[in-house]
Amino acid sequence: MQEKAKFMSKQKDCFKCKHYYVTWDAKFPRGCKVYEVKSASVPSLVVAQATREGCTAFEEKANNQQKKKDSLDLNRDDLW
Repeated sequence: MQEKAKFMSKQKDCFKCKHYYVTWDAKFPRGCKVYEVKSASVPSLVVAQATREGCTAFEEKANNQQKKKDSLDLNRDDLW
């Protein structure tokens, strides 16, 4: 049971990773672009089971607020 707890503490949150995507396959709705994995469960679990190491490609997604700040706002008065 200690091994499972240790594994769970190392597990990455795929939903916060920029490589995570939702597939069109109803049987395998979750995917990882780096490991080229589609699964019914979270991709980091599949990777960890296969490699016994866990995901090493985790990169946090850019914050949506940061994306909004960086995008061009065409409603700004100084542009017109």
